Amino acid sequence: MDAPTPADFANNLQTFKQFVEWPPAVDSKAGEVRAHSERADSERADSERADSDWVAPWYEGLEQWPVPVFHSRSEIDRLAELARGGLQSHAIDLVGCRAAIVTESMFNASVAQSGSKGQLLSSTTLELVRSFCDDDPRCIEVFCDRQGGRKNYLPILLDAMPDEWFIETAQSTTRCSYRNTAGPRRDFHFTVGGDSFAPTALASMLAKYLRERLMHSINHFWKQHVPHLKPTAGYPLDAKRFRNEIEAAAKRLELPEACWWRCR
Repeated sequence: MDAPTPADFANNLQTFKQFVEWPPAVDSKAGEVRAHSERADSERADSERADSDWVAPWYEGLEQWPVPVFHSRSEIDRLAELARGGLQSHAIDLVGCRAAIVTESMFNASVAQSGSKGQLLSSTTLELVRSFCDDDPRCIEVFCDRQGGRKNYLPILLDAMPDEWFIETAQSTTRCSYRNTAGPRRDFHFTVGGDSFAPTALASMLAKYLRERLMHSINHFWKQHVPHLKPTAGYPLDAKRFRNEIEAAAKRLELPEACWWRCR
C-alpha cells in the first residue's frame, strides 16, 4: 500500500478534545434541572446544524502543510530502513497503515445518535479492520487495545461484520478473543495494555502523529482570530483555558459549539 499523502491526512485526521462541563449557575434544584435541559436542547440543535460532513475552517488547506515536519526525508528513509530490517529479521512486512479521522462535528453527531462515546470508538476501529479484511483474502489476526471496562466485544464484532459469525476463543480479566466460523480465518484479540503488541503500538503512533498535525492546524487557525492566544495540546487541564479564550471568537465567527468542541 502506498504511503499516505498530506491530502490523505487532511481527509482522515482524528482530533479529539476533552469536554469540560459548565454547570449552570442556579439556586434551586428545579432551576438546575431546567438549565441542564435547555443546554441539552441547545447542544442537540448545534449538532444538527454541524453536519458530520462539514469541513471546519481549521482543517482547510491541510494538503499544503509540509510532510515531513521535524526530520529530513533522508533521515526518515534511514530510520525506515532500520525498521524494515528489524521486521524482516522476524519475517514481518509492513504492508500498509490506515487511520480513521473523527472531527469534532462528526464525533458530536455520532454520540448524539448513539448516546455512547465508547460505541463510536469501537465501531470506528472495527470499520477500519473490516476494510482491511475486505481487501485481503488471507488469514488475519487483529490486536486491539481494550477500551475502558468493556469485556464483551461480540455484539460490536457482529454489528461491524454482519455477514460473519464469531465464537469466543478466550476470556480472562485481561483479554477476550474471538474467531470467525467461515471463510478466511479472522482472529480478534482485545487486550488490556494492547500497545504491547507491535500492530497496536504502530496504530497508536500513527493516530498520535495525525492528532499532533491537526492540533497544529487548530492552533494556527485560532491564533489568527485571538492574537495573544497560547497554543494548546488539547488535553483536559489546558482545554478549559483554551475554550474560554476562543469562545468569544467562535461566536463572532458564528461557529456552532458542536463544530469545535466535543460533547463528551
